[in-house]
Amino acid sequence: MLVLNDVEKLTPRYVQLLADFRRTQISRFPVEVRVINSEFVAFVDSRFPVSPNASASVRNSIGSVYSDGDKIVVESRLIQNEKYNMNNTDYHTRKTQDIRKVLKYMKEYLKPYTAQEVANRTLSNAKQAFNEHKEKAMWKARGYKLDDLDALYEEVMHMKMLGYEPKTNAVKKLVNEGFPALEQYMKTKDTEFPRVHVHIAPDESVTIAVLMKHSNLETGAYTHDSLAAAPAFIQQQVGLLKMMDKNTHVPDVGYKSSDTEFWIEGFSQ
Repeated sequence: MLVLNDVEKLTPRYVQLLADFRRTQISRFPVEVRVINSEFVAFVDSRFPVSPNASASVRNSIGSVYSDGDKIVVESRLIQNEKYNMNNTDYHTRKTQDIRKVLKYMKEYLKPYTAQEVANRTLSNAKQAFNEHKEKAMWKARGYKLDDLDALYEEVMHMKMLGYEPKTNAVKKLVNEGFPALEQYMKTKDTEFPRVHVHIAPDESVTIAVLMKHSNLETGAYTHDSLAAAPAFIQQQVGLLKMMDKNTHVPDVGYKSSDTEFWIEGFSQ
């Protein structure tokens, strides 16, 4: 669904262009049209609100259409124009004078974000929080070591004479605190960042994206009408994370990117 605003600011050919596009544009979530000037419009995924100012609208859009001399330009992240180098500003554009081609490009490239793209928005922060938890466990475990050889000798002698119960505070601390820390480290050291992303849309539908191991490529995306319709394990983990603050990592549960985005742990690696 296309949401049109301020169309009276556009030239007649752009009004007609948007009207034609609106008749064929299909998406589960509305796409909002932002008018930048009389022959420049940006398209925004309504699930992710953007500041109304022109620069933010263009910078955070899923694409835009604008005039460049006698041609109309369609710009989108999905376009890979091999006429240009990847670093060229025109790499993500198609230009033409043919209105029919403009409409074709709009239908093909002006699409809302995929589940993979939504997940990638918070992937870096979630992965960093997960790895920080692993590192904390490692350094905490390494922090418990016995440097006092006299205490070690005394402990060994004591164990020979009287039994296993530690005598020195150093070894007691090692046994009572160091060993549990080591156990926690051993539990986490071989775990990998979970690649299960959950996004709750404005209509309360839930999309679960499972990303491919060792890459950001999507291996599967599943949409449920509500969280209640999602698998019980997902409901449980999201329910726990909802009680946390934004950008919070809960070991063995997951990471809360926002009130609508979560990374879920607990699946087999």
